Amino acid sequence: IDACPHRAVVMIVGRRIISPSLFLLISGSCFRFISHRKLLWSATAFQISCGFAIRNRSSNMSSSLGRTRRRASPYFPSPVASSAAVSNISAETTEKETGAKSNGKRKLKGQKPSASTKKKKQAKVKVERTKSFEPKWWGTVINDGSEYPPVHTLILGTHPSIASLSKNEMYGHPLNAFWYLAGDAIGFRRSAAVSPTTGKPYVYYHDHLRYDDGHILEYSQQLERIVAKGFAMWDIVAECEREGSLDQDILEEKPNQIREFCEGTLNNIKESAVKRIVIANGTTGSKFFVKHFTEWFVDGRLCAASDDMSQRAFKTVMNKQRKANGDIASKEDNGVIEVVCLPGVSPAAAKFTYLEKRAAWEVGCFGPGLKDFEKWQSNKQQSTFDTPEKQQITTPKRERSPARKTPASSPKEPAFRILSSSISKLAQENEWIDLDVSPQELRPSSTLT
Repeated sequence: IDACPHRAVVMIVGRRIISPSLFLLISGSCFRFISHRKLLWSATAFQISCGFAIRNRSSNMSSSLGRTRRRASPYFPSPVASSAAVSNISAETTEKETGAKSNGKRKLKGQKPSASTKKKKQAKVKVERTKSFEPKWWGTVINDGSEYPPVHTLILGTHPSIASLSKNEMYGHPLNAFWYLAGDAIGFRRSAAVSPTTGKPYVYYHDHLRYDDGHILEYSQQLERIVAKGFAMWDIVAECEREGSLDQDILEEKPNQIREFCEGTLNNIKESAVKRIVIANGTTGSKFFVKHFTEWFVDGRLCAASDDMSQRAFKTVMNKQRKANGDIASKEDNGVIEVVCLPGVSPAAAKFTYLEKRAAWEVGCFGPGLKDFEKWQSNKQQSTFDTPEKQQITTPKRERSPARKTPASSPKEPAFRILSSSISKLAQENEWIDLDVSPQELRPSSTLT
């Protein structure tokens, strides 16, 4: 107080000293060491201390409770207050600040709510159980009797949102990125990407889509287009209790029979040759998948994709596989399915831009899937075209350019109608040939010389 009289004023105003006798003692010490420069501060301290002393004397607060209000100070060390008194004071302060009733317990920083508190919160709101859709693949979507490729890629959401359930559409929220990503990869556009309420375009998608409004398809057409390429869609959670549409709010969930679908034992589905499972909702969806299908990993029938996101998402369960089998399964192994964790398509997954999501989905999902479809289509055409016998036909004489003109003594007519696969079987005496090849045979992987 002698060195800094203003600190005495601050400490008295802050009620660091509560006992009236100590207030008067401090004030006396201020006058004892008073000087000309400190006269104003000391007088102020004395007036404030006397005012607090009179008010404390007239209050009904006990002296013991008053002592518990003393706080530690480098200038005035306080005795250790009882834990019960501190708890009561903190409870009173909480009631004054929040206006809520307190149970007299002190809440620690970072303390999680107890299980009883969670049960009380859950009991207040009754949530109806919701069910997911049936698996969507060409066998349940298209019924035209045509031949389609076996299912090579299974895309898994977590559970349908409120918007999807109300529309009865998978990934039905207007801001969900899935159908925009699929359209850019396969060749259509989901919608105009314009808000129906404001009339303004969705900035997240509108300027980045590859196809214009002339390629917009209805939901049923989009679904047919994607399953015809050998893709299938389903959800990890078959039914659950959830307030809202966030995956982290899912409770009491039951998984779908995903393993049975991939192995072809669900409803006798024989057209399943799944090579990869794609988790459409990032790490959150991966947690639910690992939670219900750990045994599938441990059996060595699943393996994590090689990208960084998949390796992080399935690191723990792959370590369990290593401990159980002594090694990690690989997608090159016979019958092993690759599990890919990709950036979430939900509008809540705003960490990634649309271009980042599209690049990741084309590398991990649509790119490999379309290659499998083209391979199946090429094999199908090869088996179809190799069956009929080659027939000799007569075609009009081909006009030759002056630069490639041959002597008149040795012109030859085309002798065969051939296929691209039969070039090696041509007769050696033919100087030139006329290839009559259909557009279906001219695959990007073929080479014609």
